[in-house]
Amino acid sequence: MIDAPDDTGDFVAEEWEGTGKQAIGRRLELTRQVVGLQQNEFCERAGIATNAYNQYERGKKRPSLDNAIKLCLTYALTLDWIYLGNDDALRYSLANAIKALKEERLKATPTRASRTRAKSAQ
Repeated sequence: MIDAPDDTGDFVAEEWEGTGKQAIGRRLELTRQVVGLQQNEFCERAGIATNAYNQYERGKKRPSLDNAIKLCLTYALTLDWIYLGNDDALRYSLANAIKALKEERLKATPTRASRTRAKSAQ
């Protein structure tokens, strides 16, 4: 289990390897952040409408195959990474940067259990 934001913006446990819209959105967001671009620039370079991409990152929609291919061609991603969470075929440097960012977020974010204990202690 890895952490991902819930609807409050906090991180909660979620399987990154899932095929659901939320998991796909988390992978896309991490990838964009590792690349170091804001959403609008990331989308512009790939030729994807920002409003459509925003829905992907928020877990509201899955990327169309056409848009996923655009992301793959622009950022050296794979469909396996986008849809399945399989990072085996990603560039080594990209895969490692994504893993490092995940670990950094895990360390920086309190778990839901610790937040619950803190609230009950108040």
